[in-house]
Amino acid sequence: MSRCAYLNAIRGALVAVVLLSLLLVAPAAVNWAGRSFGTQTQDPGAIADQFMNARWSRTHPMLVAQPRPDGLTPFGKDFKAPTPRDTHGLIATNIGYVNLKKNDALARVPAEFRVTGPNFRSHAKGNSSDGVNIVQLSEASLKSVGYDAIAKEVGKLGDILGVAPDRGLLVRAHGQNVNRLAALAYVEAMGAYYAAYKADPLIGQMPLIQKSRAQSHVLDLQVALWHGEDTPAVKGRLAAIVGEANVTDYSMDGQVLRVKAQRVHLAQLAADPAVQSFSEIPEMMLQNDELATSMMIGNTEESFNLARPFHELGIDGGGLNAAGVVAYDGSRVNNGSVTDGGDQPRAPDRPDASESRVDPERRGQRNVLRLAPVGEQHARQRGGRPDRRSARGFRSDLLQVDRPGRRPAGRRPQPGRAGPGGAHHHAGRRPSDPLRLGRAD
Repeated sequence: MSRCAYLNAIRGALVAVVLLSLLLVAPAAVNWAGRSFGTQTQDPGAIADQFMNARWSRTHPMLVAQPRPDGLTPFGKDFKAPTPRDTHGLIATNIGYVNLKKNDALARVPAEFRVTGPNFRSHAKGNSSDGVNIVQLSEASLKSVGYDAIAKEVGKLGDILGVAPDRGLLVRAHGQNVNRLAALAYVEAMGAYYAAYKADPLIGQMPLIQKSRAQSHVLDLQVALWHGEDTPAVKGRLAAIVGEANVTDYSMDGQVLRVKAQRVHLAQLAADPAVQSFSEIPEMMLQNDELATSMMIGNTEESFNLARPFHELGIDGGGLNAAGVVAYDGSRVNNGSVTDGGDQPRAPDRPDASESRVDPERRGQRNVLRLAPVGEQHARQRGGRPDRRSARGFRSDLLQVDRPGRRPAGRRPQPGRAGPGGAHHHAGRRPSDPLRLGRAD
């Protein structure tokens, strides 16, 4: 082999090695360039949150609304009540904002929902009929006369059942009183309460989770009645439309009925003069949330003011009273103290938590928690400093628990002395001494 050929072979090998090295190093270099400088640490709290969210998503699947069949809505699936830019002087209804004098909104609903009460009549201020009408008061009269005076005058001619924006009164009147209402100087416009105003346009379109109800052609409705209507008579008329088994009470006062009807029955329900409005009953879903076990723990040295949050809220294990019912007047088997087990009534001679003495007959039988309210004056008498961390004047180092049981080896209780405030202190204790446990004997 010539020298030139040998050098060419060496040169080719070196080039191959360099290219292979670049191919191996390039991904690592790109990865390194994309990293930010500094120590990368993950927040333990964020990791725990991600884990809990993933677990919750697995155990709580997302709720999806079921599709509903067509042909259930009263005004059609594409019906939308328009909202004009200026609603001043218009009456708000289920089918949109209405001008009572010309009422163009009625042209958007089916003819079966343009029904009014008997004796329908037209006049210069709009129209009216026997039964419920919308009476719109003039803005000038409200400012000059006042609502109370106008309502008193209108109340002589009919029953005021409610109000509607803007400046509208829902008045029920009959016969010549309807004409007298329209003739009042306070009335700016007047219109009959059409059946279309009673039906909710979202009937048949409300999203439902329950598949069987969503796909059913039977609508579960809540039908509200006008105040003062004869409920048994109304139930009889509605039962003649949908069947007696499909009409039941929904409210305790009988003013709201539960009616199961189909689309063909909606116009007949709206035509009843006693019906105020009706809509689908909202769907309710019960959910059993997970609740972690709560514990009230702590110690007297580090807690604020001997805090017992559960006890302060009344969650003290008192349970039921002797009659077996919850009582908030203190008549419970357990008196709510931390030393009362609740298995027997409290003895009259048993000391309270703030008393300083222990009955000799009851020594060693039950734990006694003795807590002394200590203020600045008593702290100075004992040579200590007042506990400024405590808002109630309790010092954590003055809590003594006497417990029955075996006496610790090599220790004997010191002769005690009673201090002001009812506390029982061991002789020789300093304010800074830690909590001391001893046997009451």
